[in-house]
Amino acid sequence: MNGGKNMAFYLATKYSVYLGKLKILADDEIVNIVAGIRCSGEHALLDIGFIAEGESLPNNVSHPFNTAFRPISEYFYYLDILRNEKPVYIVIDKNDPSLHAIKTQNEPIGVGENRF
Repeated sequence: MNGGKNMAFYLATKYSVYLGKLKILADDEIVNIVAGIRCSGEHALLDIGFIAEGESLPNNVSHPFNTAFRPISEYFYYLDILRNEKPVYIVIDKNDPSLHAIKTQNEPIGVGENRF
């Protein structure tokens, strides 16, 4: 991933989920989401709002909160990463909110979950 020069990475330490319709404020506009995930760390917060299938995807924003918008079809991918990967980082770029994301660290190929 090539990042912008203003991109910052923060260790995510907690997350919470919201299921149900909700209206949120994003750049002074109301956006309807059907689910949300809030990732937080000591110095960062990223809300990921999930939009109903067939609805247009709003642009990511940094005001009033760092918010990324994704289709609801990706909800379980994000949840899986937060539940099963460590460490997870919150990626914030105040100058280019399209780069807001979560990411993991490099790991060797073939490393999977231990199942005993």
